[in-house]
Amino acid sequence: MVVLVTNSRPAPKPSLGRLRRRRAARGKAAILDRAAAVVAELGADRARFADVSEATGVAISTLQYSFGNRDDLILATLAHAAEAEVDRIRGTVEAAGRNRREALVGACLDETGLRAARLRIEYWRLATRDPEVAEEWADVRDGWEALIGAALDLDEPAARRLAAQLDGVARACVLAGDDERASLVAEALRQG
Repeated sequence: MVVLVTNSRPAPKPSLGRLRRRRAARGKAAILDRAAAVVAELGADRARFADVSEATGVAISTLQYSFGNRDDLILATLAHAAEAEVDRIRGTVEAAGRNRREALVGACLDETGLRAARLRIEYWRLATRDPEVAEEWADVRDGWEALIGAALDLDEPAARRLAAQLDGVARACVLAGDDERASLVAEALRQG
């Protein structure tokens, strides 16, 4: 006769506090995703709590409680968007196999990449005026350059040059509002 000994205690349940924090983090990320669309469309100077509230369906008072003042919401939005863009590009490049350069360029200059470029322009502009924001931007830039270097097996100077080229092309396309130009430039960069 075989006797199975089991633990009569049920498996521990995740704490209610931990579940709430996870749910809150997902909710905050969703708010920041929608806020990024608002900032990309209106710019950091013109985006208001009311605009983000309308886009998210979240009350202004809740946004203020969660993010503090408007500047903090904008900075959280820009940081979140930059991190999300690096994650998106990393996933695209990893899935590309041998065509990593093509995937990198294409992702930087597709519609989502150009929206991210609009947000980077806002981030750069704020970083030129605020030393704290400049430090945060430096971390974002370093992560971006490291991603390019790792994705394409480039040394640091080469990764920095390619990052600058991609940023310059994206900035020109954003400022010109020209998606066709972005497609042509992306094709040229993919080739060489």
